[in-house]
Amino acid sequence: MLGETAGALKGAIRRMAGRDLGQLVARLDLETGAAAEDSADAGRIGGFARALLSGLGAAAHSYLLRQGWREGRLGLIVALLSGLYPVLIQLRAADLLATREAEAARLQAQPLRLRQAAG
Repeated sequence: MLGETAGALKGAIRRMAGRDLGQLVARLDLETGAAAEDSADAGRIGGFARALLSGLGAAAHSYLLRQGWREGRLGLIVALLSGLYPVLIQLRAADLLATREAEAARLQAQPLRLRQAAG
């Protein structure tokens, strides 16, 4: 088979990103949560404007260059979710860092004996 062609496809290739819209959104939530945690741990959350521009580029790339328009509504949804991905990572990482800083400040404000008892 090496060096030989297998022949032409008999049907269309169909991309399957998920069973339904709910599964796509759940996958986006899971992946952005993990990426935001990684970004916050590394201390590199970046700016919102940069994430927004990156998202616009990702949506255009998915819909136009990767021909998402051929998939119809599903292609549009996948392109929009691709565009939201960097924006959600930035927002979630910033929120995670703010939560961590607030928790650290709260713990620092406790009297010493309470901190010793808590941890």
